[in-house]
This record gives sequence, structure tokens and C-alpha cells, in this order.
Amino acid sequence: MARLSMVSQETTDPTLRPVFDVFMAQRGAVPNLFRILAHVPKTLDAFGKCFQAIMAEGAVDLKTKELVALAVSRENHSDY
Repeated sequence: MARLSMVSQETTDPTLRPVFDVFMAQRGAVPNLFRILAHVPKTLDAFGKCFQAIMAEGAVDLKTKELVALAVSRENHSDY
């Protein structure tokens, strides 16, 4: 099965560094999905904006959103 490499913060397109910087500031790491999406800068930019909107303050608090993501990850036997 083919595998995609993950782009590091140091080697990513300079225009995408702000996206990586937000994750580093908020989470201390850039999620693997975003490191893979960095191969296509327009895709990462669009998905990053969508993700930030989903995780922004709203009717559902951040802790609950994180717990849902963790539960789904566990159910799918994937790392989170």
C-alpha cells in the first residue's frame, strides 16, 4: 500500500507556516493529517480554516469536541 510522507514544519511551503504555527501554539504538535495535506497547499489552507471554524467557540465546548474526536478515533482503532 502506498504511503504519503508527512511534511515537517521546517520544510513546508512558507505560506503554510502560519497554519503549522497555530497548531504548535494550541496543541504543541501539528496533527499528521495536516502534515500530509501540506503537500497541496490550497487543500491544507482550506481544510485548516474549516477545522479552526469547527473547533472555535460555539454551542459545543472545546472539551466536548475533543472527547467526540477521541471517541471516534478509538472506535476506528486509529491514533489520535
